[in-house]
Amino acid sequence: MRRSYLGGVHPVSYKESTRRKPIVPLETEPDQVIIPLTMCSGGGAVPVVRPGDLVTVGQVIAEPEDNGVYVHASVSGRVRAIEPRPHPWGGSWDAIVIDNDGKDTPCPELPEPMDWSRMDRDEALDRICRAGITSMGGGASPTHLRLRQAVGRVDTLIVNSAECEPYLTADHRLLLEKGDQVLQGVQMMARLLRVERAVLVVAGDKLNAVEFLERRLRRKKRAVELLTIQTRYPLGMEKQLIRTVDGVDYQRIPIKTHLITKADRMEDVVLQYAGDKMQEGDILFISEKAVACTQSRAIPMEDIKPRKLAVTLSRYVTKTPAGIGLGIPETMEMALQECGTLRILFAAFCSVIGKLFHQRGWFYIVAGPKARGIDGPTEGTIPPYDHYVVLTPDDPNGTARKLDTALGHPVAIVDINDLGANILGFSQKEPTMDQLAKVLGDNPLGQSSESTPMGIIRKC
Repeated sequence: MRRSYLGGVHPVSYKESTRRKPIVPLETEPDQVIIPLTMCSGGGAVPVVRPGDLVTVGQVIAEPEDNGVYVHASVSGRVRAIEPRPHPWGGSWDAIVIDNDGKDTPCPELPEPMDWSRMDRDEALDRICRAGITSMGGGASPTHLRLRQAVGRVDTLIVNSAECEPYLTADHRLLLEKGDQVLQGVQMMARLLRVERAVLVVAGDKLNAVEFLERRLRRKKRAVELLTIQTRYPLGMEKQLIRTVDGVDYQRIPIKTHLITKADRMEDVVLQYAGDKMQEGDILFISEKAVACTQSRAIPMEDIKPRKLAVTLSRYVTKTPAGIGLGIPETMEMALQECGTLRILFAAFCSVIGKLFHQRGWFYIVAGPKARGIDGPTEGTIPPYDHYVVLTPDDPNGTARKLDTALGHPVAIVDINDLGANILGFSQKEPTMDQLAKVLGDNPLGQSSESTPMGIIRKC
């Protein structure tokens, strides 16, 4: 049975030029490869090779920093340089430049294949971590972290291979040519997560792929459900406004507002822009930045005077496309003020110890949510806040309850970005904060030119 979902459009696909062409290697190997040290939005990596070193295919050439991933050589040859080079995310980022010797010599230290049907979960997650696998979406988050976070929290694994975008046929060809491996990969993840169901979603216009997969499922009796859905755009789009969680469709409706400042009362803003839009059962969610701005917790850069300690500590913070974090002296100074000098120093010490054991994220675990929630200025932030440091809001639970009373509907204060959602405060007990985080996990808001710092969650 072919399923559908709310919303979307039907653009011309333009897939005919490539949908019947098989996947083939490049006809000519590159003379040189440039491998960025930043492969995901969680963090970067530290080189473990130097210019002049010989490397082999699959060799680790950089180890993760913060929530980064391991980086491997894709060719054999000699390291020419480690220097900034243009990055797909814009700007120049540190990269390892390798002159290809054309021999494709494999790394002698590559691990032996695992028997996935008997694998130990921790061993498998460590193998995924050391393989440097990331998601292919805009956030490009480390796969082993996403799996660890999901263990024990989900009962259904959904693998999206709909590929609704015009022109693209990579997933289609992969399902046709590597269908057995795809199904095996789904089973591996299902085993890791101990889920009750594993569902592979394919768009209905890929009939030959659907038939191929159905034959494989019947022949090998794999414990994977195949679900076909109507072809429509977007399917799995980053800012898609319809999201299905645990079998329930939720509409996320962004609300455009004026530029919120410390002169505003959040109660007035909520009533002005959301009051006439709310329906029975709706939940209003608000960006923590908007709330912080009304509490005078957005501070101009020029008003912050970083001490020498802040300058020193900020140098060791990995900057990623997801945000500056504490990677500049001004944000580190505010962390020292908000959390206390001793706590930040202890967090920095724990971070060093954690890295020795290949454990990431200890700094923010020790420093706490006040440090984690500090936002520095970025190019994508709407002016004038592109020159401000924004702190976490005061008493987010209490503020959510006050706004609930004024609005007459549940209110959540959220910190969401392309890495996921963190619910800082919620005025009700149901749904749980974990359920809200799932609904908002793909970041449906925008605080740049969109000017949509709040939105409505509504069951479809």
